Amino acid sequence: MMGLRIVFKILVLMCTLTFVVACSPVSLPAQKSYTLNSINPDTVHAKYKNKTVLVTMPIAVPAFATSKMAYVKQAFQVQYFADNKWIAQPAHLLTPLMVASLQQTNHFRNVVGAPFTGHTDYRVDSQIITLQQNFMDNPSEVELSIRINLINNTTQQLIASKTINTIASAPANDPYSGVIAANRAVADMLGQMSAFVVKNI
Repeated sequence: MMGLRIVFKILVLMCTLTFVVACSPVSLPAQKSYTLNSINPDTVHAKYKNKTVLVTMPIAVPAFATSKMAYVKQAFQVQYFADNKWIAQPAHLLTPLMVASLQQTNHFRNVVGAPFTGHTDYRVDSQIITLQQNFMDNPSEVELSIRINLINNTTQQLIASKTINTIASAPANDPYSGVIAANRAVADMLGQMSAFVVKNI
């Protein structure tokens, strides 16, 4: 009889603890998602050419082929914010911005993004080498490095290649300030990319 009472008390205690934990006001921090959407308003405008350009999705090196937001506090060690991320992988976010930036030059008959099955005269391939917030400087900075390859789609020959490195200072040392700086770096990169493509076509 005594044993049954002890078992009953233990069951009551377990149920009470479960209820308390379930009703606890403690909650996990909400994850914040950010985007890249800045286009350089000073994009070069050049003489019209009756050519069509295809922009393929950038290929990212492994450290940045993720929606996680990367940062560094010491050389050679890439880390990621736990509660802050991009809404999609940067490669997905950059593609429409690259298309829009080249369209803004009014230099081409058409600029399209992959996937596209129609005829195009030129192709812009790219690789994201770096996209990270660097806390080794104060204030922190966002470093963006991307390699641009311009291809003749008729001959499949490489016309020109350029690595664009941009750095933008963050207003403070926190993830959201890094997002602001990343958008500034992207806008700078897009301006340089558009000028490069226009110059070589």
